[in-house]
Amino acid sequence: MTATALHEVTSPLRSVFAGVDVCREAGFALPEAAHRPVFEQDLWNFTEVIGLPAQLSGFSRRFNFAAIVDPRWRQVAKELSVAMLAPRHIAVAELTRFLNWLTGQGLASLADIDGQRCEAYLAHRRYVRDENDVVVGELSPATRRAAAQTIVDLVNHRELFTLDRVSAHLRPWGGAAPSAVAEMPCGTGQNKTAPVNDSVLQPMLAAAGYLVSVLGPHAIELSAQVRDADQRWSVRSGEHVAISRLPTNEIARLLADYERRGEPLPLLPEHNVAKRLAAGWSPQDPLTSIALGLLARQAGFTQFLRGWIPHLREQIEATLRVVGAQKPFGRDAQSIDSC
Repeated sequence: MTATALHEVTSPLRSVFAGVDVCREAGFALPEAAHRPVFEQDLWNFTEVIGLPAQLSGFSRRFNFAAIVDPRWRQVAKELSVAMLAPRHIAVAELTRFLNWLTGQGLASLADIDGQRCEAYLAHRRYVRDENDVVVGELSPATRRAAAQTIVDLVNHRELFTLDRVSAHLRPWGGAAPSAVAEMPCGTGQNKTAPVNDSVLQPMLAAAGYLVSVLGPHAIELSAQVRDADQRWSVRSGEHVAISRLPTNEIARLLADYERRGEPLPLLPEHNVAKRLAAGWSPQDPLTSIALGLLARQAGFTQFLRGWIPHLREQIEATLRVVGAQKPFGRDAQSIDSC
């Protein structure tokens, strides 16, 4: 279909991705009850995807295609993102920037993009200009590569796009790879960072091996304990009830179980103890450092009301004298050889 014929279609073509579950296409795992972004939606929210890097910010987990002014090009961006099957925020951001740049240039169709426009956009993404449009710096090769890659992707995937597409004759930069177009450093002697000296590298590798082979298995076990405790005893678990009555019998049974097992009562994290002290708790009070909220949830209740303390103090302190108190995690830790 020619570009002219494409614009003469009276009703929009149905996208090949219509109704697609974006996470399923991308191979992303989600909790069973999580919201699943659908192709037609302008906001794709990946915040609940399992296994994303912890350092990936919440902003980077949300793709807001509504930021693209032209609704046809908004769909082009979504079609391209699905085609890549691994949505990357930097790619979406660069595509948004390019399409809005085209709008600012007055282009009415992607079919109007020619080699001169490609060069103009690359130059636009090459330099930093001040408010008077004077060049004051140069952007990195990685930025130029992202700009070139966006245009190349629109060419390579043009058959996927339904409402608008680049010309079939467009061959930007003579078919050169985006890395070459961007003049990315490559080859021997092009590294900006000098190789690490063996006196630094070898101890670093030894320490890394120690962390993985010696400490790693214990860290995995500890992480599982924390995750299990969070699922069973956190306020969000949903298996506890809020009450106002004094739970004398329930707390008594819980404390008796602690004594029977010889298990120390749980201590609060130090920052929570500091909050109690700042709120007026006495540093001499033996209950100041005890995780009373955790005890309440273990007894089946959402929280430990401070008004219960005068009535339950004697029972809790009696158990505390018998079993003592420890932090809830890392108890009975194994001794390991130093690195």
